[in-house]
Amino acid sequence: MALVLAPEEVAACLTAGDVLEALRAGFLAEAEWRVVQPDRLTTDVPSGWLRIMPAVVEADGTGYMGCKVMNLVRGAGVRYLILLYSAGSGQLLAIMDAAQITQMRTAGVAVLAAQRMLDGPIGVLGVLGSGYEARGLLAAMAEAFPFAEAVVYSPRRASREAFAGEMSARIGRPVVAVDTADAVVARASVLVLATKSPEPVLDGRRLRPGATVLSIGSTRLDLRELDLESLRRARWLIVDSVRGVQAESGDVRAALDAGVLAPERLVPLADVLRDGRRLRAHPEDVLVLKTVGTAVQDLVVAGRVYACARARRLGLEIGEIPQLKPFA
Repeated sequence: MALVLAPEEVAACLTAGDVLEALRAGFLAEAEWRVVQPDRLTTDVPSGWLRIMPAVVEADGTGYMGCKVMNLVRGAGVRYLILLYSAGSGQLLAIMDAAQITQMRTAGVAVLAAQRMLDGPIGVLGVLGSGYEARGLLAAMAEAFPFAEAVVYSPRRASREAFAGEMSARIGRPVVAVDTADAVVARASVLVLATKSPEPVLDGRRLRPGATVLSIGSTRLDLRELDLESLRRARWLIVDSVRGVQAESGDVRAALDAGVLAPERLVPLADVLRDGRRLRAHPEDVLVLKTVGTAVQDLVVAGRVYACARARRLGLEIGEIPQLKPFA
């Protein structure tokens, strides 16, 4: 019996703690080669693009297969949908809206990385970006780390001031809008970047020694978030997918092509979480995270949502679909 889960039903089954647990299990599965994850397929259409992200994963003793389907229509926005199947039976388990799953798993990956990248407490957290993903990332960081204050910059004054007011109330700590990206970098040693900019938003020359940068934007080749100097200065570039980042992140691709970033400096987050390696040799080392998102991340979180929805009797049951065509 497949379930159809609307956005509010998915939201009712999502907590930051569950997302982090699911993601840890997913990264462990990757490290232990219990994952099959082909490259995502993106097809351009006149109005934007259509993307399909398939995977198979065995995590927490449960096997799932499925895909996320998403599309962008210019001037309208993006839609996200997950199809979740049992890897054992092939049965469709759920069709669910995936906007909030995408937001929370993206932020959750950054939190998991930050827990390994940081050597001490956060004083001031810097935010570049004021959109949907920036909201999710700041909320997740506030739940995980006891920083005193956040400062935010985005190009439109009204947007950054609205973001500051809304997020101050949401996280219960001051969020201050400032007039330039450089003002954010000057005040914060930990920076979170969540933009859709075609040009770099960070000047790497201004990074403090020992800075930590968590970059979740620039997930397409036509986008830029990190400049070449930021990536040149990084001792390690922590990534959620080496192959995905090399193929899809515009700023990382530019740094590789320019020769300022060597491929061997890309470190899979799955390995960092598994072996607990120390990332900084010296306190002044700069560390950078770049994520592009993976289908495994989507499926392990969707699996938690599905189990919760079943337990709470949420969603619309639509019977067994698609119809099984048995072997002759």
